Amino acid sequence: MKDRAKEHLGRNKFTVCSYPECDKIAIYSHAISKKISISSIAEDNHLTFFNPKRRGSVKVPKFDSIGINDCSGFNGFCKDHDDLFQEIDKNIISTSEHVKLQLYRSLSFELHKDKVGMFQNIKLDDEHATQALIDLNIISSESESTCDLRNLVKRKFDFLMRESLDDKLWLIEKLSLYMLHLLKIKDYFEFQTDTFYAFSTDNLKHQVFYYMTSYNIPVAINTKITLSDAEPLNYYFIVIPFEGKSLIMGIVPDDSQKLIQDKINSVFNEELSVIKFIESVISSCDGWYIKPSIIDNMPDEKKKVFLDDCMFINERRFYQDYDLSIFDGLKMEICGLEHDSEELTVFPNRDEYESRYNVMMEAITRSII
Repeated sequence: MKDRAKEHLGRNKFTVCSYPECDKIAIYSHAISKKISISSIAEDNHLTFFNPKRRGSVKVPKFDSIGINDCSGFNGFCKDHDDLFQEIDKNIISTSEHVKLQLYRSLSFELHKDKVGMFQNIKLDDEHATQALIDLNIISSESESTCDLRNLVKRKFDFLMRESLDDKLWLIEKLSLYMLHLLKIKDYFEFQTDTFYAFSTDNLKHQVFYYMTSYNIPVAINTKITLSDAEPLNYYFIVIPFEGKSLIMGIVPDDSQKLIQDKINSVFNEELSVIKFIESVISSCDGWYIKPSIIDNMPDEKKKVFLDDCMFINERRFYQDYDLSIFDGLKMEICGLEHDSEELTVFPNRDEYESRYNVMMEAITRSII
């Protein structure tokens, strides 16, 4: 099953096209255009991304290099249906039709990524099974944990994982299908640079926003961030870089807290807040590919803080400013910050790695059990 999961995320000849009622085999293509977007921020045809490596039972954080042929690649659509995206593969996104096309493809990409759960066999170990028993008030101390009780909670974990996956996939698929429906409504127009746009419908139950900057932010993002309150809410963020500009898009649930909606509506009022918002999204997700020199040119101490932060994205929220600057050069060039300004030079101390890892694992366990 592990090999099948790996095959699902790579090039394969068994994934069926994502387009409704199509049973053809999908080809390997890109969620974000390789030709005009990924290539615009690549160095030596490569980008950098966060790619933790497993060492025994523990994952170790690591930045890695990825070629432009693999960046945002997935087996999403058959050749015929992949041709739907020719306009945004060959041209800068400039119309509301292009926006909907990109959103449909980006949602299909997220659905494809989450379907890997069908091929994974995630198990609860004895330590976290015991902790779950304590959290559920079934036992009061580790000494009361027995093999039968641990196996009971492990079976419950397996059941809830499968149920959670089904619910999660349906939420994305439903939104993806509705975006495809919106593509059939011919209300297209060309949009302007440095102008905030948003739309919604009664049935969409989300606000879609997009904004084209007049400068290039050297990162490509296609990600889903889930916030769990009473019910989990999925937020989708896409950043498409071009020569001299970047398109920022998002899908925000109508049920979001007011502070999140207010943040989205105010962030595009000035250039510094736009850049800082993208940094906050990066610090809260793992679906980004960045220009390699951005990471390479970071001072070692700062790079180590950022690397570890990428491992513990559960500690931050995209609607809160990230307390470490990633795009120093861009802030100096576009926003006029000095190289020794506090925004660029001050970065925080963090708790010990082991402590943060344990907190993360406990949070994952509690979210499922």
